[in-house]
Amino acid sequence: MALRDAPKTSVQLDTVELIARGLFPLEQRLNDEPWMGRRPCTPDMMPIIGAAPKHDDLWFAFGHAHHGLTLGAITGRLIAELVTGEPPSSICNPSGPTDSERDASTRSGSPARANSRTLLGESQKSQP
Repeated sequence: MALRDAPKTSVQLDTVELIARGLFPLEQRLNDEPWMGRRPCTPDMMPIIGAAPKHDDLWFAFGHAHHGLTLGAITGRLIAELVTGEPPSSICNPSGPTDSERDASTRSGSPARANSRTLLGESQKSQP
C-alpha cells in the first residue's frame, strides 16, 4: 500500500503482466500507460447498496473496498431484485446509504434498502 500522495508506479502491474503473458497469448496493451489512481472506500469498508435517500428511482451500488469485480455479480442481482421489488435472494440487512441506516443492524419493515454487511460476512463476525 502506498501513501495517498505517493507517485504512481507500475511495478506491481508490470510483474503481474509478465506472469499473465506466460500463461495466456495476450496481445499488445491497449494503452501505453495504465490507469492508476485513488480508489476511495467507505469508512466501514462496506459497499453502499440501496435506494438513494433523496432521489426517487436512483439506486447506489458502489464502494466495494477493492472487491468490486468479485462482488459485482451478486451486487447486480441484489440491485435488480430491490429495484423490481422482489425479495432479495441473498441475506442482507435492510439498511442503506445514510449513516443512520448503515449503523442500524436491523430495522423492521420491508427491505427497501439493502446493506451488504451480511453479503461480506459481517453478520457471522458479529454473532457470539
